Amino acid sequence: MKGWHRAAACCALLAWCASAQAVLKIKITQGVASALPIAITPFDPPGARRPGVDIAAIVAADLESSGGFVSMPRADMPSRPHGFSEINFADWRRVGMDNLVVGTVRPGIETDYQVEFWLADVYKGAQLLAYKVPANAAQLRLVAHQISDVIYEKLAGVKGAFATRIAYVTVQKRGGRNKTYGLQVADIDGENVQTLLTSPQPLMSPAWSPDGRRLAYVSFEGRSSAIYVQDLGSGHRDKVAAETGINSAPAWSPDGSRLALTLSRDGDPEIYVLTLASRHMRRINENKTKSILRHRSIIRHSGDSFWVKPVILLFANLRHRLLRSHRRPFHPRSALPSTTSRAVARKGERE
Repeated sequence: MKGWHRAAACCALLAWCASAQAVLKIKITQGVASALPIAITPFDPPGARRPGVDIAAIVAADLESSGGFVSMPRADMPSRPHGFSEINFADWRRVGMDNLVVGTVRPGIETDYQVEFWLADVYKGAQLLAYKVPANAAQLRLVAHQISDVIYEKLAGVKGAFATRIAYVTVQKRGGRNKTYGLQVADIDGENVQTLLTSPQPLMSPAWSPDGRRLAYVSFEGRSSAIYVQDLGSGHRDKVAAETGINSAPAWSPDGSRLALTLSRDGDPEIYVLTLASRHMRRINENKTKSILRHRSIIRHSGDSFWVKPVILLFANLRHRLLRSHRRPFHPRSALPSTTSRAVARKGERE
């Protein structure tokens, strides 16, 4: 099965509504013929204190959005177990299910909740994954996306990106030729939208810092381009480049201490590396055809091959990305012990 990002790249449709706050919707209109059947039972056991987030529904929507999975409707489920020991594998084999996810949400000790989940191979009656994850109420959507990531990686062999946040620019018409531009970040499913900036002038080229705490972007406030770095937590932003002419296409170094930029301060557009702490600027190429064609040797001598190379290729092809993303790491407290179904171990099981 191919990575879900290929299906998304081919089939995703982006739509912005002209309301007070733009809403990002990503719709997958086509899957693959070999989509895997999977069931995700509700995580909230009867009688328990129910959180405001349906974790199982988010996981099911994530996996289906990849185009590689088909989730079983809850109405068709033969049972709704909340732990591995409660699974009757014979029932799930009768309905043709390959994989099953069960889970529960318990009151936490140091946090609001503790989320526990198991991924099971129905035909082997075996546990493939099991984790418990502490979470506060505000973190439950993120935990759901992280659960989707580890399930996707286990079954598809490719790292999931459901816990990724995306940064994007919206445009709303305000009558005549007037427009309002917005820089927003959101979960990959379009939820938890945060507006960082609105402006009557264009915004473009958002780029995540490696730690996901800052965004670099280009703004045309004052009717000239400038590059800003904004802290997502505090909202504070710094203008880091506002040279005469072009200021565009920021890209972060892996340690988050430098930015690669395109500036025309010396006439033609050139690529520079800016050290953020000292504001020292260093030019690393000249905008000549032979230099662009020899971008590999330019990079080899720059000492920044692992992060400047894509930037040079990007500039040479005159492209920029609308959406930029940042993957958030998964840090469960522990893995639950591995278990094999006793029912499968017995001979002569009735199907």
